[in-house]
Amino acid sequence: MSTNGLESLSEGYKSYPKPKQRPTVTIAIGLISKKVAEFLLREYSLADPDFEFGDLIATAVIEKVKANVKGCGGLTWFGIVHPVSDSIAAGMPGYKDGEVVPASKKCDAFICRRQSTDAIVQELTAQELSLLPNKKDQLRDTLHSLCKKIGLVVYTDPNDPDGDGSFRSFAYWRSSEEMKLGMKIFNEKRQVERENKAGEKTTPDAWEI
Repeated sequence: MSTNGLESLSEGYKSYPKPKQRPTVTIAIGLISKKVAEFLLREYSLADPDFEFGDLIATAVIEKVKANVKGCGGLTWFGIVHPVSDSIAAGMPGYKDGEVVPASKKCDAFICRRQSTDAIVQELTAQELSLLPNKKDQLRDTLHSLCKKIGLVVYTDPNDPDGDGSFRSFAYWRSSEEMKLGMKIFNEKRQVERENKAGEKTTPDAWEI
C-alpha cells in the first residue's frame, strides 16, 4: 500500500493466527453498532475483496456508523498493523531478554495522524456526494430494463394478490415504441396468467397498444 511496505489494517487483521482471537471492528466503535458495521464491511468487500484500500474502508465504516447509530460519535481514529518476523525479546513483557518472540505474538502498529484522518473523512464525504446522481441514474436504468422485460410494475389490492380486480401500475419507457412493446408484453403475460388460473381462454384486456 505505502512505499515503506506497511500493509493496510485489513492485512494486519488477517495475519492473526487464530480467527477466534481476532479483534473485530465493533471493538473500536461500540458493540451496539456491530450489525451495521458488519453489513457495511460486507458491502465494501464486494467492491474490494482483498481490502486493498482497508484504511479508507475502515474510516468510511466508522463514519457511517457514527452518522446512523444513536449514541455513536466522537473523533474517528484508525491505524494499521504490520506483521513482523520472529525476534529476540528485549524488555518485552512475558518474555525474558534473549528469548525468541514468535511472529504470531507481535506486530508493529501505527495510528494515522489526526490531520490525515480528517482529510480522508472530508474526501470520502465529497466523493460519495458526487456519486449520488450516478446512483439515481442506476435506479432509472434498472427500472427501464425491467419494464422492457415485464411491461409494467403492478401494484394490486392486498386482498387481491393475483390482480384480477383493481390494480395500479408503474413503468418507465423512453419512447412510444417502447411503451407499445411494454403494454403488449404485459397484456400477453396477464392473459396467460388468467388462462392458467381459469383453465380456459378469456377475453383480452382492452388496452390500446
